[in-house]
Amino acid sequence: SHSTQAGAVLGTINYMSPEQARGQEIDGRTDIFSLGVVLYEMITGNQPFKGATPGATFDAILNSPPAPITSSSPDLSNDLLRVISRTLEKDPEVRYQTASDLRAELRLLQKNLDSHATASAENISTLGVPAPPKRVSAYWKHAAIALGVIALIPIVAALVGKNPFARPVTNWLNATATRLTSNPGVEYF
Repeated sequence: SHSTQAGAVLGTINYMSPEQARGQEIDGRTDIFSLGVVLYEMITGNQPFKGATPGATFDAILNSPPAPITSSSPDLSNDLLRVISRTLEKDPEVRYQTASDLRAELRLLQKNLDSHATASAENISTLGVPAPPKRVSAYWKHAAIALGVIALIPIVAALVGKNPFARPVTNWLNATATRLTSNPGVEYF
């Protein structure tokens, strides 16, 4: 029974897309922007758009680019940097248009990373030198977590479409009124 007004801005400010901050029509590309904010935070430990006040945060979302990811994660793959940068594009037309597009890009990125890792291991083993012990850098841990979050998008979307907690449709023809106030007459609020 709670409805919003047209043009109302709702949501957590730091994760809003520019179009959401303006109170404009939103679609799935807004969620892609918010996911980009989460990925940026996972890799850098900082929020890409942050201000001292809510107004300053809105201004940063609308007008300022995020700090370069490479300043806090210099070993970041250029491909992953490109993907995150595209999710944070201010123009929704430039962002990934669907979560499926983003997922396909991340799968391709993972496939390339896997093939590079396999090729490196094969090159070392052909030299007759034992491969060094594998050490996972913080970057790769963050990247693995980010890819895991991305993989959950279709599952969450499926669950949202089939909400197991949804109430059954009420038959309003059999509804009865119960007085909740002591004031006679119609109550509006």
